[in-house]
Amino acid sequence: MVWIVYGLPVVHPFGTPTLVTNAVGVTIMAMYLLVYIRYCDQPRQRRLIIAVMIVEVLFVVAFAILIFTLVDSRGFQRLVIGDVCCVYNIIMYVPPISVVMRVVKTKSVEHMSFSVAFAMFAYAIVCSVISFLPLDPIMFISFGICTLLGLVQVVVYAVYYPWTQMVIAARQRLSV
Repeated sequence: MVWIVYGLPVVHPFGTPTLVTNAVGVTIMAMYLLVYIRYCDQPRQRRLIIAVMIVEVLFVVAFAILIFTLVDSRGFQRLVIGDVCCVYNIIMYVPPISVVMRVVKTKSVEHMSFSVAFAMFAYAIVCSVISFLPLDPIMFISFGICTLLGLVQVVVYAVYYPWTQMVIAARQRLSV
């Protein structure tokens, strides 16, 4: 959601692709979370996700209000918002690396979701391409790093998937 603030015309004069891409992403994620909340059979988990969503929205709104009221220079606003976007973006892409390390250690992709890894990788590629329209170093650096992290996840999945299938097949033969 912070990238939406970055893509606003008052912050980034050529930010429409960033704004649209991230608005679509937030919409898709919100729909996913709403479906998850609807079918979640654990009330505690449901309340936690709703609370996190509310805190995140409040953070983005408070952040935007603070930046727009306390920082006068549009260029400095863009820099501060862009830096915060970079930090949050990288924070979003780093935790799956712990899953990658588990996959390498166990030589099994059972705990890794290919669809999530691929979606994150594809999103990073799209945003990296958008960073060239025109060249935006803040987006390019952020999504360049995220593209590499996403690529690592996809490659690790591709390397260990055949091994995992062999292990699963062996387990099934032993259980029969």
